[in-house]
Amino acid sequence: MHVIDSVITPVERDLFDILRKDGRFGILVKLLDSCGLSLNVASSQEFTVFAPTDDAWKASGKYADIIANSSGKNREAIFGLLARHVIVGKHVSENSRLRTIHGAPIYLLRDGDKRTINGISIRETDIEGYNGLVNVIDDVIPDPMELPEKDISSVDAITFVQDTLKNGSDLYAANEYEASWRYYIRRAQEFLDKYSAIADKNDIGRIEAAAFDSQPMNQYAEKAWAARNAFKETLRSFERQEDRIQDNRLLQSAEKARFGR
Repeated sequence: MHVIDSVITPVERDLFDILRKDGRFGILVKLLDSCGLSLNVASSQEFTVFAPTDDAWKASGKYADIIANSSGKNREAIFGLLARHVIVGKHVSENSRLRTIHGAPIYLLRDGDKRTINGISIRETDIEGYNGLVNVIDDVIPDPMELPEKDISSVDAITFVQDTLKNGSDLYAANEYEASWRYYIRRAQEFLDKYSAIADKNDIGRIEAAAFDSQPMNQYAEKAWAARNAFKETLRSFERQEDRIQDNRLLQSAEKARFGR
């Protein structure tokens, strides 16, 4: 129960109206209009918009051409760019693995009072319209296209898990227990998106458990350690899988002498 000192009035503005009337989002409003996404964020369907400020667009320096010329062939590029910033549904700023409107994975992470989306700082959270939320961000969200599942190898997964263990352990060693745990959560979410198709079901179960965000009030060190162990066991599983692949390749090679390892 929360005690408040005034009556909560109904929210009457849609998301596009919020952006249009706020002086920080002139570039975003122009681009939304140019590619037709303004109709989506003004509709009755619920969205969450991660909104770069005008300063963020200008600081990036990579989008000057499409900002200056937002018509013609640039409209498709603008749609793809802005689609990274629009999530179907109303999502508050807590740990979650989301999908943009064109299906790309995106990771919302809370670390104490700090919130990020794909590593980009969220300056202001959960500005509410009747059809969703606006979160103000400090940069434009990149959207690297991932390899199709059939082109992802166990070597890719091994490298990903090794990097995760190294960076998570460094945070833990610096006594940043909460940061370490939350880092493992984010990496677990990424792992499930990228490597579920080639991972053993037991590994998936371990990683899903590591990604479960129970928002504990304490015991961050214990949570971080449990997540680390999940990644460690998964690494061993992928290493065994890669060993079997290499052994099979060696046995099928007629040119090389075959000795046991």
